[in-house]
Amino acid sequence: MEYNNNGQHIRDIPVSDKPHSLTLVDTDRVAVTYGIYGYLEIINTKNTSKRKRVNCSNWCYGISYQDQKLYVFVCGQGIVVMDLNGKTLNTIDIDVSGVFNITTTSDRIYYSHQGSNTVHCCSMTGQEIWVFTDQSISELSGLSVDSNQNVFVVGGTSNNLTVIQHDGKYSKILLTDRDGLKSPNAVDYNKQKKIVCLGFKAGSIALYQVS
Repeated sequence: MEYNNNGQHIRDIPVSDKPHSLTLVDTDRVAVTYGIYGYLEIINTKNTSKRKRVNCSNWCYGISYQDQKLYVFVCGQGIVVMDLNGKTLNTIDIDVSGVFNITTTSDRIYYSHQGSNTVHCCSMTGQEIWVFTDQSISELSGLSVDSNQNVFVVGGTSNNLTVIQHDGKYSKILLTDRDGLKSPNAVDYNKQKKIVCLGFKAGSIALYQVS
């Protein structure tokens, strides 16, 4: 579903199955994973009949775009790096027992591990830089990164939005269930506008200015 800056619905973009995650490739394309169905699509948003399907070897969940590459979490493999034609370039070996969401910057990969309630930061080759865990966050789900490499993450059962400092040492809870959060599972930080977009309960999203 596409909305404008004022929260007004623009249109629905048809997808071929139940989607799990998406990432913006450019102004004309998005890439969407389909979880247990084991494939992803690169969809042209101006002509939705133009789409490229890429079959994965297993279930595929989190996806992120960076520097002409897609980074896709594939169960049983790790983070598969592929070009926009769907050709696998390499695979980053990580603990695959509970990873669902990932995001990237020019030199780092971040992913949430639901099994251990941890957030991991690693290099583009998979070398671990830091690991963060806090008992105040449970059922880690969506995550996003700002221009200073601080990480925003939501807890699905702890009902909170937390920001983790760029070095993984400190964190601060920004929003809780007292602010209306109920089973949040998606968050995205807009670096240009310094706005957090948060999926905070069934059928609802909200925009927050970050200061």
